[in-house]
Amino acid sequence: MRILVVEDDPSQRSALIALLELESHTPVGAGSLKAAGSKFADLPFDLVLLDYNLRDAKAPQVVARIREIEGDRNAVESCPIVFISGSADLVKTDRGYEFDDHRDEGARLGVVAHVEKPIDLDELLRVIEAHGRKRRCDQ
Repeated sequence: MRILVVEDDPSQRSALIALLELESHTPVGAGSLKAAGSKFADLPFDLVLLDYNLRDAKAPQVVARIREIEGDRNAVESCPIVFISGSADLVKTDRGYEFDDHRDEGARLGVVAHVEKPIDLDELLRVIEAHGRKRRCDQ
């Protein structure tokens, strides 16, 4: 599968790419919102692995850009997106302070899964197999 890996930390991005290559996937790396949009516009992908906290954007902005590109292509189906997050935010709710790991937000955005950092490779591969397309997303 061709997988867009959107991760702003170069060492983590490289490690993910190397692991995916070992599993016979074709990963393409992007370190920013702009790079992710550019690469998604240029190539068809079967899945997007998206770090929630990029230096230049939060994941919802990247999801919006990807969906905008799909709309421009008149895509029949949306490319599956998986959030990768290493931290939960402490947020104030009516019940006090709670941790938000972005799962609810991901569900509202149509994100198909959420993988926590540090990444468990077996879990990541199960998520990719379960949600990745067997054919390319519409170009």
